[in-house]
Amino acid sequence: MSDLELRIKSVLEPVLEMADPRQRISAYHDMPYALFRYDPEEEFDEILLKARAPMAAIARTVTGSDAPGEAWSVELEPAARQVEAA
Repeated sequence: MSDLELRIKSVLEPVLEMADPRQRISAYHDMPYALFRYDPEEEFDEILLKARAPMAAIARTVTGSDAPGEAWSVELEPAARQVEAA
């Protein structure tokens, strides 16, 4: 049995079998926590929004132009979403 297998069997498995393993898993077991559910479509739109500025900066650097729409364009919408919108 390898060292990794031994550690998994002797250390991790007993912790995961506990009714409430938080005290053994994290040093922050006494802090409140929450799980947030995000709408995947809204999350994707936020990712696109955050990506536009760096992509535009790269396009300006590559083309040498600072005029949006003329020398460069940043299109981040997937083709499938464009087809759905049409």
